[in-house]
Amino acid sequence: MNAPSSLTAGVIDRRFGASRLRCWLAANTVLVMALVAAGSRADDAPTHRQHAAHAHGIGRLNLALENQELYVELHSPAANIFGFEHAPSSDGEDAALRTAVARLREGDRLFRFAEAAGCRMTRVELDSSLIDAAEAEGHHLHEGPEEDAQDAGDGHHHDGDHADVTAEYRFACTRPGRIDQLTVGLFEAFPGTERLAVQYIIGDQQGAAALTPANPVLRF
Repeated sequence: MNAPSSLTAGVIDRRFGASRLRCWLAANTVLVMALVAAGSRADDAPTHRQHAAHAHGIGRLNLALENQELYVELHSPAANIFGFEHAPSSDGEDAALRTAVARLREGDRLFRFAEAAGCRMTRVELDSSLIDAAEAEGHHLHEGPEEDAQDAGDGHHHDGDHADVTAEYRFACTRPGRIDQLTVGLFEAFPGTERLAVQYIIGDQQGAAALTPANPVLRF
């Protein structure tokens, strides 16, 4: 698949992510929808018969390399990550939320690039209405030296009883030319995640793939 020659120029927007990556992804949404649909057809359970933007068990992962900085964006239904999609209503759910948030912050464990590339996480940003609900109750889940918290209500995705999670990561890579694969640890950390629809722009490589617990490695 071909992408505009200027695709990786000026990738970073003023907030955090990769704006031109998002534009390219929007132009190639059919690819993601096809991958999500394939995952949905693999299981006829009711939780898989939801609209493609919010299908339990299925998440989306976007990657973009800009010079020596690598951006990773995860979009997932909250159920995949927390096990529920409402504000914590018990000590058990509160503990589950805290544990999940701590795991989401461990970008170096969730996304393991080829060691020769020398990539390490330098920044993480989490966004979910469930996290903000816990914050409103006095639980400081956003705290952390490598995280920027968004304003409450900014960028949240929810539809009726649905709630989503967005996690954005920045990695600094000393040898970006050596990035030739990514091992995704999300399936181990969050067993509710059954499939990831991935789109990426790494150097002169761009494309899409589907990852599963049995196939968690993306090769560029």
